[in-house]
Amino acid sequence: MTRRPLVSVLVPTYNGERYLDAALSCLQEQTYRNLEVLIRDDGSTDATAEIAARYTDTDPRFHYVVAPSNSGSTGNMIELLKLASGEYIKVLNQDDLLAPRCIERLLQPMLRDPAIVLSSSRRRLIDANGDVLPDTMFSEPLAETDSRMDGRDLIRHVIRSVNNQIGEPSTVLFRNGLIEPEETFTIDGVTYLVNNDIALWFKLLMHGDAYYRVAPLSSFRLHDEQRSADVHEFVTGTCEWPHLIEAAVRRGVIRPGLEVEMVVRLHALWLGAMPERLAPLPTEERAHEEARTAACIEHLLRLMALTPADLQSGRQSDLQGIAG
Repeated sequence: MTRRPLVSVLVPTYNGERYLDAALSCLQEQTYRNLEVLIRDDGSTDATAEIAARYTDTDPRFHYVVAPSNSGSTGNMIELLKLASGEYIKVLNQDDLLAPRCIERLLQPMLRDPAIVLSSSRRRLIDANGDVLPDTMFSEPLAETDSRMDGRDLIRHVIRSVNNQIGEPSTVLFRNGLIEPEETFTIDGVTYLVNNDIALWFKLLMHGDAYYRVAPLSSFRLHDEQRSADVHEFVTGTCEWPHLIEAAVRRGVIRPGLEVEMVVRLHALWLGAMPERLAPLPTEERAHEEARTAACIEHLLRLMALTPADLQSGRQSDLQGIAG
């Protein structure tokens, strides 16, 4: 690798004392050295600042910023993107880990081919103690060998399977400057709060192609403190999918008719789990989430009714905002 451009590593953190030291330590172990590590604290009340200081005091590549107020995970990431000066972006969530050659190996194909806008790899699932967990449908490899992938075909696969096999933010390296930070997680006026990683991959892959490494170069930690364990986040994430499907239809990635129907039927499996998820909630909260779920179903039914003629006539614009 002759050219060594700056890579901005973004570490959004909030009350991250349990895992942050391990995350920052794995960045110091990266074989690719031309990094700026931007740690943005979204209002922690634990020892996050003290842990970050151990790195900023000894390694000039590490920088720690405290948010003036809590902006949430999506807002924190947008602010980090504004701070990034690197040609490439690597995210590392506070509870995840990178293999020592992760950044080096993800960057290599992107330096060879300017049409590649993101590079990903297989990732391991680990538990709270760092022990490796069995693969799930979400962590199964995308390919059997290192592969270049057409961007539109890859996002089509994600939408058709209702499955983010590209990976969580910690898995991917992508080119900076293709998307304005404020618009990073917004498609057609809808800002994604739970599936914001898929929204970003979607937008990037409209600009170019992807490269996939079969070696596991990152570890995604599953533990009880994660936001994804919250039932309200589960409902929000489920209700975001019809918007993703619609965005794919608008851009010709998914065809109206039988292909949309197939995707909607697969998504219905998630909706089938909703009553069990909502049952423990207090009555008022459950009623609110049931209403959101009903709006999500209405959105899906309208998508199933779309025809190519509807797209040409502009009827798809009537769908916007149904499932929010």
